[in-house]
Amino acid sequence: MTPNPAAGVSLPPQPEVATDPRLAAVIAGLAGGVLLEDEARRIVVVNQAFCELFGIPAPPESLVGADCAGAASASAELFEDPEGFVARIDEILADRRPVNGELVVMAAGRRLERDYVPIWIDDTYRGHLWHYRDVSAREFALKQVRRGELRFRALVGSSPIGVYELDGAGRATFVSESGWEILGHPSGRDISSRWLAAVHPEDLEGLDAAWQSTGPRGKLFDAEYRVLRCDGTTGYVQSCAVPIIDDANSGAAPVGYIGTLHDLTQIRRLERAKDEFIAAASHELRTPLTAILMFTELLNQRPAGEEQARQLQIVERNTRRLVRLVDDLLLLARDDLQRVSLQTAPVDLVEIAAQAAESAGPAADAASVRLRVTGAGRVDVPGDRERLGQVIDNLLSNALKYAPMDTEITIDVRPAHGRAVLEVRDEGPGVPDGDLERLFDRFFQSGDRRTGAGTGLGLSVVRAIAAAHGGCAHAWAPCGGGLAVTVELPRESGGA
Repeated sequence: MTPNPAAGVSLPPQPEVATDPRLAAVIAGLAGGVLLEDEARRIVVVNQAFCELFGIPAPPESLVGADCAGAASASAELFEDPEGFVARIDEILADRRPVNGELVVMAAGRRLERDYVPIWIDDTYRGHLWHYRDVSAREFALKQVRRGELRFRALVGSSPIGVYELDGAGRATFVSESGWEILGHPSGRDISSRWLAAVHPEDLEGLDAAWQSTGPRGKLFDAEYRVLRCDGTTGYVQSCAVPIIDDANSGAAPVGYIGTLHDLTQIRRLERAKDEFIAAASHELRTPLTAILMFTELLNQRPAGEEQARQLQIVERNTRRLVRLVDDLLLLARDDLQRVSLQTAPVDLVEIAAQAAESAGPAADAASVRLRVTGAGRVDVPGDRERLGQVIDNLLSNALKYAPMDTEITIDVRPAHGRAVLEVRDEGPGVPDGDLERLFDRFFQSGDRRTGAGTGLGLSVVRAIAAAHGGCAHAWAPCGGGLAVTVELPRESGGA
């Protein structure tokens, strides 16, 4: 260390020291404090940064030639451990081996990094160089990073959701313990290969395709797949990941990804149990409905008045639709929604809508709701009469559940752009925009229209039947409130 005049250390007369001016200029311009001493521990060169680092008020050139032998002891109080600082200086000087990046802490809390370089010329020791750098900011940042990492590890360790990290190439570099539990495999090395080994072989191709279409392009990755666990069971996992983008180069490929693993096994088991229940209940319902239908047909064969015959026809028509509904429940339970069977023939959609409104009339009267069918003339489509009747029945049933008293439900049938459009609109509480598309999911009921009535299957059946006809169905929110469901059907066979 250099003597510090401010600490009351007297400076001896400066001896003549041969100094290369180029070396002095280099040292003066170096970042950090630099002190060059000769073999007798006299100052050869010191820069301004060194003086500022240790609070020395004298100019650097005035310190040249000063004796540093007692300077370490005189300045020891500047450091957190004065005795340890002096002892370490003596040890370094006695050892005469290079020291790089040694951390020393000052009493004020600042952290310095120190280098020591012994100078040997022709195997003769000719002095040494000290280099001090203030790394307080860096150490503070590293401390914050370490603290953040500890918090992250604690959060990840206590979370039931699995957390993982991928590098820029999509290889797993970290999976939390809960993540391994979800995958059903123990943690260990070769993270990526162990993870892929857990994926069900039949799902590997689909998982890779999902990743290639999103991950490398910096998009949100979201996929569900099965895993084969070590205990022999099959699990269901949802994996989501977001890209990590370098702010300095936002157009470049992601530098990595951070993601989560969700265990869906219990949810899928419950769904399977629900489907099995629906299938069993549907089988049980089919038997009495078949008997009702059979006896209705027998009654139709007997002479009856015009009104009685009309009522029996309504009973028979609705019983047949109930049978088809039970069949649809069986299809839903088997996930065969795309295989809705059709008996196609030219039918008038306006006539089917009028018949559906007539069947729903008693329920509408009981609810004090008006039914209005609009649409002039005929709107012919190639379709299954009973299936299309089921579509309108389901839409009316859904609307009647939520329509307030003294309001109106409109069934509108019209041609538009070569297609037939069927629209059922109610004046109920409506549905949040975020739930509109989900209305067609099996068993889904929007919070604003959840009353406990219904199964949540009606609209999923509507969309399935529309798709089987080559059409589509969507829901939207009218400006005046309520809910509207629109079904579009092709007016020619084979339309899409």
